[in-house]
Amino acid sequence: PEVVRAEEDDDDISDVDLEDDYEEDDMQDPGLTDPEVVTKYKVAADAANRVVKKVADACVAGATTISLCKLGDSLITEDTAHVYSEMVNGKAVHKGVGFPTCISNNNHICHSCTLEFEATPTLTAGAVDKIDTAVQIAGYVAAVAVTVIITTTKEPP
Repeated sequence: PEVVRAEEDDDDISDVDLEDDYEEDDMQDPGLTDPEVVTKYKVAADAANRVVKKVADACVAGATTISLCKLGDSLITEDTAHVYSEMVNGKAVHKGVGFPTCISNNNHICHSCTLEFEATPTLTAGAVDKIDTAVQIAGYVAAVAVTVIITTTKEPP
């Protein structure tokens, strides 16, 4: 009897070595021994600290959480637009929001970022709110969080 073979399946990738396209050096992160990595962390941390300070200053009674979250994210985008703006090895350096700005009211213990279609909470005087955000430069993330007491003015309590 004659054996009939099915056509070879071109979609079969079971014998493909995924590491063929990568050099060994491309797959290893240089870590903190590379001064450029440390610089990227420092630039991201400096930006994150500037942003969280401005968001904290905007945390007054009557402010909405969504406006504060948008403020933080837009400040991150604005701040990082001026750093690492040149191509590296023909590629753009990814940078910007490493973690969306979140405002958690009083006893909410998790990250809270109001969506456009949700009811928008407003800050109330005397409340204790948390601000979380992060900036990333080329995947190196610097996160920062602060707790603020909400007042009726921008003056410190």
